[in-house]
Amino acid sequence: MTKTPSPLQITTLPNGLRVVTYKIDRQATAMSFRFAVGKRYESAEEVGISHFLEHILINGSKKYPSNHLVKDSVERFGGHMGGSTGDETTQYWSNILIDKIDQSLDTLADITQHPLLNPVDIEKQKSIILEEINRRKDDPKAYIHYLMDELLWPDQPMGRSLEVEEKAILKIDHRKLRSYLEKYYTNKNTVVTIVGNIEHDTWVKKIAEEVKNLSEGSPSKFTPAKEQPGIKIKTSTKATSTQTNLKMSLYGPSSHDQERLPIALTLSILDKRLREELRYKRALTYSIGAGGHGFSDIGTISLAGGFKQGHVKEAIEVFLEQLKILKTTFVSDAELSGAKARVKSGTVFENESAFALRDTYSFRVIAGIEPLLLEESLELFDQVSPEDITRVCHKYFNETYKIAAIGPAEDIKVLESLYGKSTQKA
Repeated sequence: MTKTPSPLQITTLPNGLRVVTYKIDRQATAMSFRFAVGKRYESAEEVGISHFLEHILINGSKKYPSNHLVKDSVERFGGHMGGSTGDETTQYWSNILIDKIDQSLDTLADITQHPLLNPVDIEKQKSIILEEINRRKDDPKAYIHYLMDELLWPDQPMGRSLEVEEKAILKIDHRKLRSYLEKYYTNKNTVVTIVGNIEHDTWVKKIAEEVKNLSEGSPSKFTPAKEQPGIKIKTSTKATSTQTNLKMSLYGPSSHDQERLPIALTLSILDKRLREELRYKRALTYSIGAGGHGFSDIGTISLAGGFKQGHVKEAIEVFLEQLKILKTTFVSDAELSGAKARVKSGTVFENESAFALRDTYSFRVIAGIEPLLLEESLELFDQVSPEDITRVCHKYFNETYKIAAIGPAEDIKVLESLYGKSTQKA
């Protein structure tokens, strides 16, 4: 019997650049250039530069010397393009119909290899990025994640505050951007990904021809994360708020760790239990959930929600009670089966589009995670047992949790009466 060719193919060019294609029979195509660089790689002198560089590259290149011309090169054909910066990677992407996919490559190749880094545009971008930072600070649901990062990763790049980034942005100039670009935007740090009805070998050749001006470079590295012992809190008082945004986090498995599978199922179980207890039974919140995130060397497990004023102690008690139950009582086969169904179907739903598949596989390849086909990934969840759930709960649910909160002064005082004084944020 002839084996069906895999839709996923990966080629590493002689210069180290990796090309990933995923073949689907649709008119939509999705392409990205993803670089192994982000917030974690920044030295004290480079704070904010990964995000700034993402902004400025889309602002003008040799062939498309303005933001308007960069965007219009794709949008005039009905496509879309943009960029995003994370802790470990930076991505430039374009979505377009199959008959114009050459334009995606032309634009993305030009902005990443021949950016203008115009000093006038650099100064303009400073005000734009500062406004973006201020929006995050004004939104408690967004800002609380930054408070938590400061707790989890003090004196580490991932834990630098928005206030530190604000000051650093003003010092960025053409020289710093060019130096950072040449250091990290290299072939060995780059993955070009295409999802669409295309032939892998054809596009490997096209990419090899178009991407000739990056240096070979060396794989980028960052300092490993350091866990912080003990229970700690960080708060911010918001006098006009009638609710408190609360987040509790613990350390978890990395994106490479096989324990991420039972943890994902545990979080699905925990998410459902918290919604039933805090939203439907006690009516303390509209928004509540449990989630996790995996970095290359460590991960996080988080419970978060917005709670009615005067109920933060009750919310934390429920959080801790549910963590204890999962450590001491096996989940039932029925509850575990439901979690598997939710996680597997959620994964399928999240990867239905060409754009989502592009993001999934570009990240897996650049992060060094085995790029299994979706079907193969889902089958791994079937092997997780109730004993596996209890084991990972014992390992990760411990007395090193951190709590971040933004809300009225009365609720902040309650938290401080439970956990001691915190570093308040204005």
